[in-house]
Amino acid sequence: MKNYSINALLCRRKSLKQRKSELESIRQGTTTRTSYRLSNGDERTDTPLYDIKMVDKRIVGINNALLSIDEEIKASNAKTMLEVNIDFDTLMSAVE
Repeated sequence: MKNYSINALLCRRKSLKQRKSELESIRQGTTTRTSYRLSNGDERTDTPLYDIKMVDKRIVGINNALLSIDEEIKASNAKTMLEVNIDFDTLMSAVE
C-alpha cells in the first residue's frame, strides 16, 4: 500500500475516470477488425481486437479503485478539522 496526498489521489481519480470511459467504449464493441473473403463471395467477419472479459475485468478494477479513493478521501475529511473565522449562527439567523 502506498501513501498519496489527497491532491495526488484527486488527480489520479480524474485519470482513472478518463481511462474507464475509454475502456467502456472498447467494451461496447467499437473496436473490431472487419475482414472480407472475396474468393467465397461476400463473407464478412468482425473480430474484436480485445478480449471483452479482460476489458470488463479492468473496468471493474478501476471502479473498485475509484470507490477506494473516495472512501479514503471522505475518511480523511471526517478526521480533518478546519479552523474558520465564520459565525454561522449570525449568518443563518432570521433577518430583522
